[in-house]
Amino acid sequence: MRLGIIFLLLAATGCKGKHEANSAQEFFDKYVKAAQARNVETLWLMYSTTSHTNWISMARAELERAKAVPSGVKVLQETYELPADPAAITPEILAKARWKKDRKKMLENAGVARLLDERPEGDRIIVTVEWPPAGRLEWVLVREKKYLRLDDIATDMRNRPH
Repeated sequence: MRLGIIFLLLAATGCKGKHEANSAQEFFDKYVKAAQARNVETLWLMYSTTSHTNWISMARAELERAKAVPSGVKVLQETYELPADPAAITPEILAKARWKKDRKKMLENAGVARLLDERPEGDRIIVTVEWPPAGRLEWVLVREKKYLRLDDIATDMRNRPH
């Protein structure tokens, strides 16, 4: 009963979670804070459903290929710091582990990242950030369930050389 009352009070006061943001600046600040803390769970929640679906799909394919080779799962476990029990390795766990490893340098440089500009573009917000060592990037923020999320696929397309 007491927890229910606390939950209702938090909901009524508009308290948001670590990953929930309404503005580009708020999103950027929370993203940087989570990156500095190496909080992969919070960062994961800050990405769009499209991003998650894409990463999990790639991880599922990689996991299936690994299971087809005798030492494949062992190589994945060593590469990505995965659970010792192969049965415990799900596509989502692998996707998060890959995401963390692929962005190690980005996480290390979160403290010097800067938001430079934001501009609406249709139903999205384009945010220009300076994030060493990657340099200047354009992030694509989309609204999902009323909060902003980073769409990694659209962001990658914007930052590719033309």
